Amino acid sequence: MIIIKIDTLDDFVSFLTRRLGNEIFYEFTDSTGDMGTRAILCFLGKIDGITVLYQGELNFPNIRDLAAIKKKLDEFEFGDIRLVSGKIREIVMSIS
Repeated sequence: MIIIKIDTLDDFVSFLTRRLGNEIFYEFTDSTGDMGTRAILCFLGKIDGITVLYQGELNFPNIRDLAAIKKKLDEFEFGDIRLVSGKIREIVMSIS
């Protein structure tokens, strides 16, 4: 599977037209020190018939309350698109 990591939120949003579903999945990564919290965003899309994983991130500097961040993310809706707590794992296909 091809993974495309997108550095800015504006660019991430611009690729949403290529998505396969109406969900964007997010998961929190481990934070160390006072750096705050980071949420990894991802969705599946297509490029020339190939399934691609698009990945971006949201940073919450100096915020460590995961429950409060999760509550805010769960309220997010953009048209038919909604954020869902979860992640997409690598898909392995075998052709024999």
